[in-house]
Amino acid sequence: MQANRDDEDHETALATGNTTLRAGISATAKSLPARVRFAMSAPLLPWHRQTLPLLLLAVAVVLPTPVKAADAVSHGNRNVEADEPAQAAFVSGALDNAVALRREALRASLSNVAGDPAAAAQAMASLARLYIDEDRYLDAEPLLLAARQLLAEHEDGNSAAMAVIQASLARVDLARGDVKPAVACATEAAALVQRDADDVSSEPLRVLGSALAADHQYARGDKVLQQAVARARAEFGPQSLETARDLAELARLYLHADRPAEALPLIEEATAIDQHLFARGHPFIGDDLLDLGLIYEALKKPELAKRAMIAAFDSLEGGAARDTPRVAYVETDLSRVLREAGETEAADAAFADARRILKKTEAEERKRERDA
Repeated sequence: MQANRDDEDHETALATGNTTLRAGISATAKSLPARVRFAMSAPLLPWHRQTLPLLLLAVAVVLPTPVKAADAVSHGNRNVEADEPAQAAFVSGALDNAVALRREALRASLSNVAGDPAAAAQAMASLARLYIDEDRYLDAEPLLLAARQLLAEHEDGNSAAMAVIQASLARVDLARGDVKPAVACATEAAALVQRDADDVSSEPLRVLGSALAADHQYARGDKVLQQAVARARAEFGPQSLETARDLAELARLYLHADRPAEALPLIEEATAIDQHLFARGHPFIGDDLLDLGLIYEALKKPELAKRAMIAAFDSLEGGAARDTPRVAYVETDLSRVLREAGETEAADAAFADARRILKKTEAEERKRERDA
């Protein structure tokens, strides 16, 4: 009887995303400027019927100057006042609210598309970029295509806006695995940035670097991403969102190029900036922590890798990315690390929950395609 109850409890834990991982954590945080410092906290509650010797990471940073929400997510657009409510929602981790606000802004812009086509195109692109940040590429692509056509017809000289749209389309190409088209699209975006060099997001350079890395052109990608980091620091400041994203992308390139020691300080700095800018549970923080775990794994530090991935799971499950593919990717990597450490049952539980999430997401996408 007890065994049956345990089996039922096991299935319940998997179906709810292993909610026992979200235990109350108390840690004494210590600061390290522009870097991440780890403090050992109380052990996690068991991941059903198991006692995992895992400890969450307590991440604490101190950066010198507070950053306003609008500055944090301006993405290179200095005229941000009208978009501040959406940006504030984004910073707080309420991505659904940010999407709703930008959809409303898009409706308002479309009512005057003939009078101000550039504003309408920018509204489309702003909403699409939020969709991309949520991994909703099917929602983003038609908006970006419409925005590109609108600018091409009415604002051909608006290089900065077109560069951002082209870079976003390259991100969509990368997401579907179309590496060569992504490189071509991102190259065009970066060329537009070079023609309109002032006051423009570093995103086109960042996306080009990412596309080149995906194409295994690591030397070229490294050079481009170094330029992106320098540009972001000069234009938007060393603690800006632009700088954090560029540092994180450069860290990923070094990881994939088998240079994890060089990747480590970059992802530490990116994590520190994101912790400073965003509310706890923001997806970007979880992304950073997963990258940190992968870098530790490459450095042959399995215990630190395991802790970082557990922290990524906890961060994502506590925010807008709960029960999404972002969590599944963390659990997939975590299951590998756990299995290599001999924690087979825990690895199986993590992998099973990742599979559940991905199957659910695939079913939802198929339904959307049928209903479209």
